Amino acid sequence: MHYKKIILALAAAGMIASQAAPAYAEENSNVTSVSSASGAVSASSGTASTSASSSETASSPQDGSGTVSSSSTVSTSSGTSDTPADSGAGENGTSSTSSGSGTSGSNTSVSDSSGSGTSGSGSNASGTNASGSSEDAKGESGNAASGSTDKKDASEQKSTEVSEATRSEAEKEAEKAAQNEQSIQPVVPAGVAGTVDQTAAEKETFAYLTEVLGFNNAAAAGLLANFYQETMFQYKAVGGNGIAYGLAQWTGGNFTSLANWCGANGRDYTTIDGQMYYLKYDLETNYPAVYAYLKGLPNTAEGAAAAASFFCTYYERPAYTATRAAERTAYALQVFWPRYQSYILEQNKDVKAYMDWLAAYTADQSHGYSTAHRRNDPDVDAYSLIFYALYDNGYLKAENDRNPFDQNSIVSELTEHGFAEAADAETDAEKLEAGDIILYTDNSGAAVYRTADLVWQAKETDANKASGDKAGDQGDEVGSGELDTAKQRKVYRLKTKDADLPVLAQKMVDQLSNKQYMYSDNIRQIKKTDEDSYTFLYQTLKSIGELKDVDTAFTKDTMDHVLCTHSYQNIETQIAAKTASLSVGDIVWNPESGAAVYLGSDRYIYMDNEVDQQMADITGIRNCRYLETKKIPGATWTAVYHKM
Repeated sequence: MHYKKIILALAAAGMIASQAAPAYAEENSNVTSVSSASGAVSASSGTASTSASSSETASSPQDGSGTVSSSSTVSTSSGTSDTPADSGAGENGTSSTSSGSGTSGSNTSVSDSSGSGTSGSGSNASGTNASGSSEDAKGESGNAASGSTDKKDASEQKSTEVSEATRSEAEKEAEKAAQNEQSIQPVVPAGVAGTVDQTAAEKETFAYLTEVLGFNNAAAAGLLANFYQETMFQYKAVGGNGIAYGLAQWTGGNFTSLANWCGANGRDYTTIDGQMYYLKYDLETNYPAVYAYLKGLPNTAEGAAAAASFFCTYYERPAYTATRAAERTAYALQVFWPRYQSYILEQNKDVKAYMDWLAAYTADQSHGYSTAHRRNDPDVDAYSLIFYALYDNGYLKAENDRNPFDQNSIVSELTEHGFAEAADAETDAEKLEAGDIILYTDNSGAAVYRTADLVWQAKETDANKASGDKAGDQGDEVGSGELDTAKQRKVYRLKTKDADLPVLAQKMVDQLSNKQYMYSDNIRQIKKTDEDSYTFLYQTLKSIGELKDVDTAFTKDTMDHVLCTHSYQNIETQIAAKTASLSVGDIVWNPESGAAVYLGSDRYIYMDNEVDQQMADITGIRNCRYLETKKIPGATWTAVYHKM
């Protein structure tokens, strides 16, 4: 069935209202208000509800409780509970048939005949535990995503239509996965349940769905609708009397697959990170048709509706699938699409490398916040975290990894390396894009924007203070956090990524981290052996395959002859006449500095010719010379050698 028809049908049935989406829990605690009499889904006054014929429990997208209140009931055509935790990720649902209406806290059973019954007592630490007998959802009348194919408007670039081939492949994937979930014995270990902040978990899940799984806002909204009804974003939720776990309530053998995959890939299955990376693996490996369909949806309300129903039917597969798909479609349209449609996702693919680095780095608990050990040894501060994210991924060509920028130098360094101020995003948070670098104007810190008002950041915490600046993360020192919208900010956005350095220049820069050198301060390394600028340049040229027939290091007196007979030309005269200009990788020389290599932006790298006797006395190294990068604006060079 075409999704526009589905939406119209839901609206006609009173399942979708046109009011605004409910606010977050802290703004409006009356999120779910469901009337079994009217069977309506309404977002007015911050409410959301769904319809059908017999009554059962519903979980609120944003009541923040992790449990289902007795006033939040949903009437459905036939019932299995979708309280935290619903049957999902292949459980094919749980239900028990008795009678009447049921109200649930946890340990939920569902009645769907005549009479009355109330279920629900006891709650584990996650506020979840759905119980009942297993019932296959395959007998349902179908999925809201299936049906006849209608002609699309020519203006639509992407379609929500499900081709017969896609539907066939998705059904095969679902049937194959169902064989992996038949365990009815408890498989979830004790002690992994727990409650989490619902609003924060929802935003973090959206970020992972877009950043890691590559979904647009609409597809992400559809999956959020599923996770909301499964667990209300309680990613530590245990359901089915111990057989299901997590956001999607992976059940039986599917839970075992989740736990095993995370263990084998260095991730924690009790976190959003582990569950979202597993979901990506699972979709790529076991549900490729489902994944392809979801990634191909238009970024529209119709796309959000399609994602909610399709994911429910072919991945989650709860009992009473068509009813659940309709409910989740309503939640996607009423709540999650309005909430997330305006967030700008990663527009600039050039930022992906440092964004991926930040995700991996912040997940490593060996890194914490420190101003004393801010050089990634092993900790960082707010500014050096951003420096290493950029430096380690090639965005700060020719910089020194021992000299991370700070609050005083970050702006000049960013602008030297292709970042420009994004003034519109400084006053309007909706204009922020993934990868934007945020500097709070009160010098209280810096962050990198993700999406949904989330940022990557390093910050001092009470636990950090209490530990006496102990190395490593003592808790939330380095990781994801909320954008501080109350503070004024400057925003810098990547416009042009640094080009790769020429081979010679890169080889020179690489020596800054060479273990043959001893660190002396932020910007210079001391060479342990006796090399001046000429010998160092000669050795570097030899190491990249040049000067193969030259066996003796040149000096200031022989350098010109050696270079000019090996494909270099002295263009200093042309530069003086302004018919040529200095290029990155050019070799420069004057009597005072010796030989150096140009790195761009008035920056050079060279080995000092003069011995630092004071440092020699301190270190015991006989001939202390510095290898350093240095800015020399307006430098005058006696010779400039350009590779021809």
